[in-house]
Amino acid sequence: MSYKLEIQSIEDVTHDVKRIRLAKPDGYQFTPGQATEVALDREGWRDEKRPFTFTSLNSDPWLEFTIKVYPEHDGVTLLGDKFINVVTREKPAGDSLFLDGHIDENFLASHISGKGDAFYVCGPEAFNDDIIDALKALGIEADSLVFEE
Repeated sequence: MSYKLEIQSIEDVTHDVKRIRLAKPDGYQFTPGQATEVALDREGWRDEKRPFTFTSLNSDPWLEFTIKVYPEHDGVTLLGDKFINVVTREKPAGDSLFLDGHIDENFLASHISGKGDAFYVCGPEAFNDDIIDALKALGIEADSLVFEE
């Protein structure tokens, strides 16, 4: 199914990253981490679809994408030999290589070893707010938090 959506805002997050918010169709839902194909409704661009991952939440009244801009070339960025494919073997319970799961207060409490550490938080606004609240609830001081505004 295709939608024609209005751009609500375009914001510079950094010198080469844009946050784009679009009007959200009524009842539209997506799975966190899901990507969709986006094209511009302009002559010569309608068939130039590009995949982008949602950075908004389903509960947000908009659809949001955070996109790195590469002005030195057109089209898709191909990683070529810079791509590293990680293949893992399942390990016995309690002996894992990677952590997974929703990052919330319980997750943080089970993985924080010292309250004197610096905590770097980076993500969409709602994610940052939730993580900062969870860290403060765990007794982490505000001056230990580092994040982008």
